[in-house]
Amino acid sequence: MWMTVSCTRYCLEVMTVMKCFCCDKKTTSRELLIISAQHYCHVCALGLFGKEALNSPVPQQSSRFQRILLHLRALFFLASGLWVFVLLYELLESAYNYLKTKFGKQKM
Repeated sequence: MWMTVSCTRYCLEVMTVMKCFCCDKKTTSRELLIISAQHYCHVCALGLFGKEALNSPVPQQSSRFQRILLHLRALFFLASGLWVFVLLYELLESAYNYLKTKFGKQKM
């Protein structure tokens, strides 16, 4: 059980630590700013972009509920795609059987 707890703590720490795009400094996501779809630390952001960097959004931490909703949404789309595939297979199979009986070789 000790190994599981330490592994879980390590995984949580790895997920929350991110790198600055400019200086590769490892910081938590709360200390980073998103500018032009890149993550910058405060020092690099102020040096590169000036006062405009202070208006940029901070990366949001996804909560457990949001991650569960994301997985459920992916599962729903996977199930609906599989359902469409099965529906098309059944449709093509029934059309093939209909054409085979209608235009198949008839005995004289």
